[in-house]
Amino acid sequence: MHETFDNQYLNTTTPLDAVLLLKHFYQGNILKKETQDFLWKILIETQTGRNKLKAGLPQKESIILGHKTGSSFRKDAKEGEEFGLKAAENDIRIVVTPTKSYAIAIFIKNSTESNDVNNALIAELSKMIFEFIN
Repeated sequence: MHETFDNQYLNTTTPLDAVLLLKHFYQGNILKKETQDFLWKILIETQTGRNKLKAGLPQKESIILGHKTGSSFRKDAKEGEEFGLKAAENDIRIVVTPTKSYAIAIFIKNSTESNDVNNALIAELSKMIFEFIN
């Protein structure tokens, strides 16, 4: 994957397909129960990405979050650019509240913004979606 920058584009999915995968996973449609329980435990215990989707959600014990982040490496910045091209900054998540559950996937592609700006955008979109749903 790291041999050339463009190899990162060989391993892709869409936000919609990621959400559908999360939905089928959460509904128990694709894995044996034991395997699903193990993977769910990993997803809710994940410590990465606190500044992505999770940052846009209320920090309450009654909200359960299971997620997987993704982040590519960058090309070197061109002259005049502060940051080089970043192929991807992603977070996918299942959000479970006392009254609702939903899956969300936010993918930022081909950004020349800083990691902080990309992650703040993911957090802000997460907040807007949570507020709309709830």
